Amino acid sequence: MSFLTKGTQPRYWMIAFFSIVVPFVYTSCKSNQGLFSSDKTQHEKYGENIRKAGLSNTSLGNAWFKAASQGLNQPADIALPYRESGFFSDDQPKSTGLRFNVRHGEKINISIITVPDSAILFTELWSAAEGSPVKLISAADSAGKHLHLEADKDESLILRIQSELLQSVEYTVSVVTSPSLAFPVPLNNQPRVSSFWGADRDGGIRKHEGVDIFAKKRTPLIAAADGKVTRVNENNLGGKVVFMRPHDKNYTLYYAHLDSQLVAPGQDVKTGDVIGLMGNSGNARTTPAHLHFGIYARGGAVDPFPFINQERPALPEVVADKKILNQYARLEKGATIFSLPDAKSSVIRKSNEREVMKINGATSDWYRVEWADSLFGFIQEKKLIASPIKNQSMQKTAKLLTQPNAAAPARKAIEKGEQIALIGKTNEYYFVQYGDEKGWINIAALD
Repeated sequence: MSFLTKGTQPRYWMIAFFSIVVPFVYTSCKSNQGLFSSDKTQHEKYGENIRKAGLSNTSLGNAWFKAASQGLNQPADIALPYRESGFFSDDQPKSTGLRFNVRHGEKINISIITVPDSAILFTELWSAAEGSPVKLISAADSAGKHLHLEADKDESLILRIQSELLQSVEYTVSVVTSPSLAFPVPLNNQPRVSSFWGADRDGGIRKHEGVDIFAKKRTPLIAAADGKVTRVNENNLGGKVVFMRPHDKNYTLYYAHLDSQLVAPGQDVKTGDVIGLMGNSGNARTTPAHLHFGIYARGGAVDPFPFINQERPALPEVVADKKILNQYARLEKGATIFSLPDAKSSVIRKSNEREVMKINGATSDWYRVEWADSLFGFIQEKKLIASPIKNQSMQKTAKLLTQPNAAAPARKAIEKGEQIALIGKTNEYYFVQYGDEKGWINIAALD
């Protein structure tokens, strides 16, 4: 029997369908016996179930796929660390797309808290190299709450989060970075980095291919990872040096200017094992004792600082009011919309008089907003105006639409002469409140 029967309300048969299909999808993901190949992501499997059920041609199913595409093609730019609260509504499929930059050697740690806790999200990381199609590089666990990745190059990534159809979910996502290696000098010895990657050497003839870490002479130097010592020797530049290869990595760690080497080639070491003592051997004979720490990958030297940098900015708390998430709000005339939640970031535009915007997310005391042409930016919470512009009578009967376009579903009809509260506008539509409901009406209905 088809789920599509004449006279059936779409919302109810779709709820019935997903109450049966969704549990099956996630059970089958745990084995190779499901409908689809086990190497597909949860998002792909869910999408294929929508297609197989013939729901991709419905307005709701089509909206889910469109939202997924928008999350990748029109992400909002953010800077890390980042925390955002958002809301996915059961009647309007959406996805959240966040683009950020990472450095080679950083660990990216993503965690999501949902209300309800049982909610399932599709959480994925995509590579977004300029001039190339986006490419999936990692997907979260089956519940979509945790995702961890170590960056193997400097790159731009897109985090896409999306909920199931017909599910209302509050979420708070946190994205932070951490070093992938231990610091090579014990922190209780108060080491300090004072010469970084790329600094001039020998009067500008060459560049510094590492970082210099200073501490008291003969301070212990420790293995920054579990691995194997590959070479222990001496050279003109580095003096007494130690090379070690972390397990399961495609790069080698380089310790130079040692006073003493305390390991041998072929020796296995654990993170924190002492491999030598700090000194100023080699071409550092006239400088204070320090460790030159470098990393060499297949393509040559890479900046080691992101691998070991322990000082990361604190993750901000969300203090903006979450009650208006997934709703529309009016901005002050001339309010500035920024590229990041930072008044020092670049300006995208100034808001127009009476303009309303969709509140897609809250971060710190800012909102991530979207306006009519599907562009994104950030506005300070204090720039929102909660009160309506005025009350007004309808000049003609019109539909109260869910979106500011003629093809959007109507919540109801508002008759000529009825009173509405005018909240704001975008293009040729007003955003209004009628009784307990809010929606969009064409400007012509008020002329």
